[in-house]
Amino acid sequence: MIKLRDDKYYISVDSRLVFKEKLDYLLDVIKNISNNHLESEEDLETKFWIENGIEDATDLSSEDFKYYQDNLLAYLEKHKHFPQIQFKSLIVSIYSVLETFLNELTISTEKEIPRKIKYKNLRTVGSEIENYLNFFSLVYSINFSEMKEILAKLKSFADIRNNIVHKNGNIIADEQGRKNRIKKSIEKNKNIKIKENGQLFIMNDKFLIQLINLVNEFGLKFYEIFEIEK
Repeated sequence: MIKLRDDKYYISVDSRLVFKEKLDYLLDVIKNISNNHLESEEDLETKFWIENGIEDATDLSSEDFKYYQDNLLAYLEKHKHFPQIQFKSLIVSIYSVLETFLNELTISTEKEIPRKIKYKNLRTVGSEIENYLNFFSLVYSINFSEMKEILAKLKSFADIRNNIVHKNGNIIADEQGRKNRIKKSIEKNKNIKIKENGQLFIMNDKFLIQLINLVNEFGLKFYEIFEIEK
């Protein structure tokens, strides 16, 4: 994970490539969902009538029309719901790529450059990501002040990720502090909203792409900063 070069330890090229490959894979998954499951309501309605062998709904009796209309509403709702399951799972997966990277880096660093204080000895200061950075800052004297803006943006996504994991994407069920932060974050982002029933609703793949780009930006900046003297 880390390599010694000119009496300094850096994150290896192989580790950087694996990190990027994971993000690229998830990006491909997102694009596949968008291409196959994000049809417009108009397209879905056309598809519904074709699947039911009806060329012209105006030819139906009033009774049959009501029957198919009710089925159409259920059909549209189902197709709106399916991508949400995948989108919410992907938010967790993208965030997991970053947490796994930092966890593996911590294990590797403790092994290659042992110190008396271990990660497990430190008191938690916030999210997993914040805890890992705090460890590298305190034990290996790495200054992450240049990453302050990136970390603030990640915090917004982390709140949404945690709500999905712990509250199944329901804002109403969350604790007040996180609920307020999520609402404030969503006000600035047109790609996600809160439905009337309190459920998070991801409007399109742009929200996920924003997160992937941010995690990639985190990685690139982190590589620049991560440097430990032998």
